Amino acid sequence: VPVELRRRDGSFTEKVALFFDSERLEVTPNEVSVAVPMARIREQQLAEVALQVNPPPDSLRYELSEPHVRLTLRGPEARMAALTAAEVQLVVDLSLLGVGEHDSVTVEPRVPAWSQLVRVEPASVRAIILPAPAPQESTAPQLPQPVPGTAGSP
Repeated sequence: VPVELRRRDGSFTEKVALFFDSERLEVTPNEVSVAVPMARIREQQLAEVALQVNPPPDSLRYELSEPHVRLTLRGPEARMAALTAAEVQLVVDLSLLGVGEHDSVTVEPRVPAWSQLVRVEPASVRAIILPAPAPQESTAPQLPQPVPGTAGSP
């Protein structure tokens, strides 16, 4: 007899009969208990999730068309209710891109294993990689050097 799930609201345990149609074999035990964990599923949107950039921003000059994106996840209702943006990472990998404009850099979502990714909006962003700043010359004032044979020189 199949275990009916349609009218269930949550987790349950039920005894199930085992049946094996054979004259030469016997099944022992003839019933088992089946535990079925069930949870309501819900979708949740996280708005304004900040993009994380690889490599870290202090080693690269860049501009992104969108600093934040929207993310929609699906998962067990209780876990979704407790979900925070800190549990999700949205990464833009700029490490292999050269200087210039890049129109479609994919946003790579990293979400909890218990959840399912529904959508990322936008799924890609435009990135502009800027040239590294030129090293600045010292702007310390130069002191006059004494001329030999004049006052103040040895």
